[in-house]
Amino acid sequence: MSEAVSVAQNQRGEIRETDVTPALSAGGGTVGEGYPAARTGEVVRRLTPTERERLMGAPDGWTYDTGPSLVDAPNTYPAEDRCVVDLLPDGRRESAAGDGVAVPCAEWIGRRILALDERLWPYVWCWRAKHPERKGQRCRVWARGTMNSIGVEFPDGFRTVTARYAIRRAA
Repeated sequence: MSEAVSVAQNQRGEIRETDVTPALSAGGGTVGEGYPAARTGEVVRRLTPTERERLMGAPDGWTYDTGPSLVDAPNTYPAEDRCVVDLLPDGRRESAAGDGVAVPCAEWIGRRILALDERLWPYVWCWRAKHPERKGQRCRVWARGTMNSIGVEFPDGFRTVTARYAIRRAA
């Protein structure tokens, strides 16, 4: 079996074949324009809902509504267990897999935000006597006074002036 190649068509009708599938969208109705397609050998075919789920970073079957897909059923269920009533059209699964954010991309962005958060809020409030409800929350120093005082700010905008031993560096 030969390797599958992604097929995409732009608005001018130009066909492009690449190793990378373009973004899932709800464009026109020709092969490769409105939906992702793959070429295996000489045959161009639509991507199955399971392939779309994999492109979005979701596990197989993530978009199942109440039953198997028309495309995936032959691979999933033995012939004696299949019946026409159990098979659902793929349109709802394709809609669920497209027009969203791919899970790996969202996860990467979230990890970057957390890393930034740790750099912006490098301290942890550890004092119980003053503002005990803040214990364990991240904070940062916005002012250092003479002697032993500091100004501390929390991510929600709350500010207080306290002694330096009220905070410690986050691990």
